[in-house]
Amino acid sequence: HDLNTFEYYPFFDWFGKFLSLPGIEDYGDRFCDVVGNHQTIPVDKVDETDGRFVHEFCAQDGELFVADRGDEGRWFFILNADFFNAEGNRIRGKTSSTGMIAMTCLNLPLQIRNDHAYIYIPGIIRGPHEPNANDAEHRHFLRPLVDDLLKGYTRGVR
Repeated sequence: HDLNTFEYYPFFDWFGKFLSLPGIEDYGDRFCDVVGNHQTIPVDKVDETDGRFVHEFCAQDGELFVADRGDEGRWFFILNADFFNAEGNRIRGKTSSTGMIAMTCLNLPLQIRNDHAYIYIPGIIRGPHEPNANDAEHRHFLRPLVDDLLKGYTRGVR
């Protein structure tokens, strides 16, 4: 795979702007309050607050990430990466694959979660070919994001 420059938009730069948007912290707290108010993990899954992971995931100190959060915000994200033909979809002709890494916040209500204003795009992976997942060629594109998320998990965000 050719070496290309990868422009990374640091997570903390985006997250600070995200938290400053009107109502975002309230959505985050509401999500955690719903999870914390469940006496048991719901059998019937209606939304993300009913999942086992959000109930059982532990914080850095070994306590439950959501239930034992005190007055701290707790945030859940889903990571996606997808590639598309930058030359357009053609049966014949030039093809080039460009990728986008994106994260959406599960704390947000479904009605706004996928609004472009709330999606974090850490970077675009330029072609002409997508990285080979079997050879883990994508790992260096994900490394700065994983490093930032690990810092947020271990130290928190102030």
